[in-house]
Amino acid sequence: MSGQYYSFEQERIYWMDALKGLGITVMVLGHMAITETLSGWINSFHMPMFFMISGFLYEKHKETNFWKFVRKKLETLIFPYICFSLISILFSCMKKLISPDSTSVAEVILQFLKGNVVESNLPLWYLTTLFFVTITFFLIAKWGEAIQVILILSGITIIVLAFQLPFRLERGIKGLIFYGTGWLMRCTYKWLKKEHGHYCFPDLLGGVTVMVGLSIWLIIIQMLNINGIALNIGNMETFNTLLLFPISLLGTAVFVGFARRLQYSELIRYLGAHSIVILCTHILVKDVLSVTIKIVTHKSDGWIHQVNNLQSVILTIAILLLEIPIIYVIKKYLPFLIGKHKNK
Repeated sequence: MSGQYYSFEQERIYWMDALKGLGITVMVLGHMAITETLSGWINSFHMPMFFMISGFLYEKHKETNFWKFVRKKLETLIFPYICFSLISILFSCMKKLISPDSTSVAEVILQFLKGNVVESNLPLWYLTTLFFVTITFFLIAKWGEAIQVILILSGITIIVLAFQLPFRLERGIKGLIFYGTGWLMRCTYKWLKKEHGHYCFPDLLGGVTVMVGLSIWLIIIQMLNINGIALNIGNMETFNTLLLFPISLLGTAVFVGFARRLQYSELIRYLGAHSIVILCTHILVKDVLSVTIKIVTHKSDGWIHQVNNLQSVILTIAILLLEIPIIYVIKKYLPFLIGKHKNK
């Protein structure tokens, strides 16, 4: 979720930021009060897709020094996690003053010190999990080329954790597989570019192919919902895991097709290029928006928790619009919050 364009030999891959922009939009919507059907659709692919994107962007030939790599990931993942966790705790203190029935501040701090993600900003789990995934994959990738990586990742897929690790690292087992899948896609992408020029797998996703894939995907999700099966990267049941991989790959392929068609949308690319800021702040923005409306209207903010897809879409749009000035401020004045340095 870094804020830059990506390249193979100086080629700017605009559709990648468009893909991240679509993904972060869907993620924000997934954290609103939506129906189980819509939630099931989003959870079936959106976090696996982000792990695959991160793996796709991993440049093995550039990352040769392990400790430099660890330091970079500490700066860009763990430091932002700590910063936004502390900011979230501060927000919890302020919210407690306004809403006495909210979660105890002492409990929030205690959970953080125990190694749990701050309850008032749960999406931060992705940062610590991605740190675990990137460091682990660095070591795996150093052992060999693509075929060895495939064998190692295949072996890891049989591991099923029956307990919760600190910082929700149990999700890193699945995340590692998706990250490796993204890296293997990168290898395939580069090979196709070399062999066939611009004719590569994103170009294969034509309009008809995307719509057919979307239809199949939605039908499968609806059938799973009818049978009470909800796919989620946090569910460590074996059956859930086996289903999650093919369905998340299908969902990601469909979104790559959409991203190819929206790659020249500056707004979508802007959101994608700064998706880490949105990841870390959208829950806080939602809470501030809720409290502000409550103070202004003198009415309960219970409406924000009422299941309503249309209301959730409108709220998502409002949050993303509010994120634009937040991104500007952080990028210009507080880049250290996301592990960046000020441009001189």
